[in-house]
Amino acid sequence: MVWIFASVLLVAFAALALYDGVWLHLFKYGLYHHEESKMEHAVHTARAILFVPILLLFYLSEPGSTVFYLGLGVVLLDIFVVLIDARLEEDSRSFMDGLPNAEYILHLVVNGQHFAGAAVVIFIAMMKHQGVEFSQVFYAYHETYVWIVKNLVPGSVLVAVLHVLTLFRVPACYLAEQRARIACC
Repeated sequence: MVWIFASVLLVAFAALALYDGVWLHLFKYGLYHHEESKMEHAVHTARAILFVPILLLFYLSEPGSTVFYLGLGVVLLDIFVVLIDARLEEDSRSFMDGLPNAEYILHLVVNGQHFAGAAVVIFIAMMKHQGVEFSQVFYAYHETYVWIVKNLVPGSVLVAVLHVLTLFRVPACYLAEQRARIACC
């Protein structure tokens, strides 16, 4: 059951993070295109990049292994970057009269899911470190969990690449032109 819980948290985080990071930040608000938001966009880009090694090193490694602890270091770095992001948002969103309440709540939910999922995996590592023997039932959904994590990697790489591209003028201008064509939402 623990793998189902970890999977649900990770999928919910990925879906909401995609909505927040791509739809809201890049398309709807175009944060990369506003001078006061460029630092916040750089922080979002760092988080998008960090999520790839978090998936590969933390979520896909054997809990308690050396690779796992390297991944845990990346998770801790991500927490530090979240704190920077939270500090920047007030000034960064001055062009839109501040961060909308709904997006503020979304950020709390998204990051809560992300770190709750990480806490589940850390708990598993702690139990293994204590010498707890896990039954076959414990591993019943582990393959599904691994499949989910592996399938999140390509999309996460694409989101990171999209964020990196918008740090540069030509791709950022191209995306801004495409944003202007969107007539809804």
